Amino acid sequence: MRRAAIRQSFAVAYIAAAIGMPAAFFTIALPTFMRDGGASLMEIGLTWIVWLPSALKWLWAPWVGQRAFRNQQSRTRWLMGLCTTLALCFLPVVWLVEGMAIVPLLALSLLSAAIGVTIQMVMAGWQISTRTEAARARLNGWAVAGMVVGGVAGGGLMPVLAVHVSWTVAVPLLSVLIAFAALPAHWLEGDTGTAAETTTLQSFSQVLKAPGRGRVLIIILLLAGSSGADMSIPARLIDAGLPTEKVLILLGTVATLLAVPAGLLTGFAMARWGWPMVLGMLLLAKAGVYMLLAFGPSADGIFGVADFVLAGALTVATWQCYMAASRDVVPVTHYGVLTSLDAAIRFCAGMTAAIVATSLGYPGMFCLFAILSILAAVVVGIPVLTGLQASRLAAPFPRRSR
Repeated sequence: MRRAAIRQSFAVAYIAAAIGMPAAFFTIALPTFMRDGGASLMEIGLTWIVWLPSALKWLWAPWVGQRAFRNQQSRTRWLMGLCTTLALCFLPVVWLVEGMAIVPLLALSLLSAAIGVTIQMVMAGWQISTRTEAARARLNGWAVAGMVVGGVAGGGLMPVLAVHVSWTVAVPLLSVLIAFAALPAHWLEGDTGTAAETTTLQSFSQVLKAPGRGRVLIIILLLAGSSGADMSIPARLIDAGLPTEKVLILLGTVATLLAVPAGLLTGFAMARWGWPMVLGMLLLAKAGVYMLLAFGPSADGIFGVADFVLAGALTVATWQCYMAASRDVVPVTHYGVLTSLDAAIRFCAGMTAAIVATSLGYPGMFCLFAILSILAAVVVGIPVLTGLQASRLAAPFPRRSR
C-alpha cells in the first residue's frame, strides 16, 4: 500500500512537472526576453493569454469527464497521449524563439496551455473521486512541487542553456523530458472510483445546484483577482537594473526550487489544519510581500523571489479549495468550471495590473493588489474566525449524496 502511494506521488509530481515546463517558459522566460528586447508592459501583459484555455476549459470538461473515465485504462491512455502531444507541441519553439516571432509563440503557448489544463482536469477527476481530503492535500503538495521543478527546467535552466549553448539543443531536450511523463501514468491505476459523468447538460445542472456556491464565487473573485500583480515581477526586477540572466536564475530557478518545500509543507499543513486556515495565512503573507515590493528596495530580487515562492504555496491551497468545493458526482466538470472562472479572473487581473502599473507606477499597483489579498484572507478565514469545528475545516463546503 505504501509502495503504491509513493508511486502515485511520483506520477503526480512528474506529470505536473511536464505541465510546468512549457508553462514556465511562456510565463517567465518569454516575458523576460521580451522586456530585455524593449517590449512595453502592455505587450508583456499579452503573454498572460496562456490563461485563456484555462478560462474556457469548462467547454470541454464534460466531454473529458465522460470519455477519459470510462475505465481505468482509458484514463491512462488519455494521460499518456496528452503528455506526448504536449512534448510535440513545444518542439516548434526551437524555430521561433531566436527571431522572437511573438504571434506564433503566443499561439503555441495557447495550444500548450489547452493540453496542460486537460491533463489537470483528468488528474483532478481522479483525485476527487478516489481520494480523501487529507490525501488530496498531500498529493496537491506533490503536484505543485513537480510543477515548480518543471518550472526550473522550462523557466530557468533551459533558457540559460539556450543562451550559452543553443536553442537547437535546449528545446528538444526539454521536449524529451516532457514526453517521458507519459511513462508513470499507469501507476495511477488500481482504484475503482471513476468520474461517473453523464451528458453535458446534466453535468452543468449538477454544478449549478452545488451547495455553498455563493461563498465559493466570492473566494474565487478575490483569490484570483489578487494574483494579477505577479505578472509584473520580471519587469519590476528588470526595471530595477537586474541583468536578464540574473532575473531568469532568480525567478526561474531559485524561486521555483524554494517553492518545492513550500508547496509540500502547505499540503501537509492543510492535511493537519484544513485549507481555510492555511490559505488565509498565505494570503496575508502575500499582501505583506506586495507592500514590500511597492515601497522597499527591489534591486536584490529578494521580494520577487518571495512572491514566487508564495505563489507556489497558494497554488496548493487553491487547488485544495476548489477540489473541496467540487461535487463528486461530476468532479471533472465542476472542477473545470471553478478553475475556468479562476483563470478568467486571473487573465483580467493580469491585464489590469499592467494598466495600473503604467498609469500609477509599481507602488500604486502593488498596494491595490495587497488590499485584494487582505480581503481574500478575510473571506477565506470566516469559518475559522467564527469557530467552526476542526473536523469541518478540511471540507467546509456542504456536500449532497449521490
